[in-house]
Amino acid sequence: MSVNSVDELELDWSKNVMAVLCGINEVPNKPGVFIKDRSVHPEYSQRDLALDYMTDLVKQMQFSVPVHIQNQNWVLQDVIIYGNLVVIVEGTEEKEKAIIVGAHYDVQNNLSGCWRGGTGNYLVTQGADDNTSGTVGCLTLLRRFTKKPPKFTTVVVCFDGEEPGEWNGLAVGSDYFVKNVKTLKPDLKYVSSVIADMIGATPTTNGGLIVATSKQIDDKILQHQANENVKISTKITVLESNSRLSCLTLSDSVHFPKYGIPTVLLSYLGGYQSVPKFYHTERDTIDIINWKSYFEAIDLFEYLASEPLPTLSDVEVNLPKANEQLVSQLMEMGFSQEQSKFALIQSNNDVNQALALLLTDT
Repeated sequence: MSVNSVDELELDWSKNVMAVLCGINEVPNKPGVFIKDRSVHPEYSQRDLALDYMTDLVKQMQFSVPVHIQNQNWVLQDVIIYGNLVVIVEGTEEKEKAIIVGAHYDVQNNLSGCWRGGTGNYLVTQGADDNTSGTVGCLTLLRRFTKKPPKFTTVVVCFDGEEPGEWNGLAVGSDYFVKNVKTLKPDLKYVSSVIADMIGATPTTNGGLIVATSKQIDDKILQHQANENVKISTKITVLESNSRLSCLTLSDSVHFPKYGIPTVLLSYLGGYQSVPKFYHTERDTIDIINWKSYFEAIDLFEYLASEPLPTLSDVEVNLPKANEQLVSQLMEMGFSQEQSKFALIQSNNDVNQALALLLTDT
């Protein structure tokens, strides 16, 4: 979709969904009910209300292909109930190959070391950019699939518990999802994943770039394909995963490479080059959303979800081979062959670094 021809109905729809999730508009069919808190907290959180709203929203969509909707629920610390929304849209051609698309719908509060806003009384944020923008992006993709279903089976996930706080670590929802992904539909082969985190505000990098960082993906080919196939005015840049601007380890994208699933993180936030003043504060409101930038990011998001990404195994590159003896050693510890090989390749056959990668508790 050209940014100059944004579908006004889609724009209005997206604005309304964001307003409901951010607690500005009341929840449909629930007069006087507003979602006021999506942070991970046992007393105040209304993430369950947000999860129900998003689930109902998807159920109302009319798809021309089979769709499976599931809420993944689990409990941590005997206190916090978490819930991921998982929507599997069957592909029209490649039904057994799946692309994962996701974003977290929880937000930050001031009871966390990541908070940059006020102190004292309990405070929450609308989280309009971080990460209602990514969440609405996922829901927008699903809405587009009702008009043009995906060629590859697409698993769209709204993750819970990405933001760290006093009750949870970082990205617990995507961690749970990827550990249990085989139980969703055992015959699916997951070929890539695309995570959206903070795609609604004006770009923070020099030159106003949409930033994609990747793991186990050929960056040069991805850069070329994205710029050739996505006709938007904002420049797309693909960073190496070890770039100082990379946020790969700071979002839901952290877990997928550990299980051998090539991953791209899409964001307007280029690492810590320039952190916006509203980040993780009560100032992250709908007013800061740049809808032109948002829909350009959605167009790129849709493209990245449309085809398997160019993985390193698909091109001629000089990668080290995994030491088979070390692979066996890691497999004896309970890791799969795929996990073991990937970790050893990434660590250049340093078993201690490979273990650190596999055991990273984020």
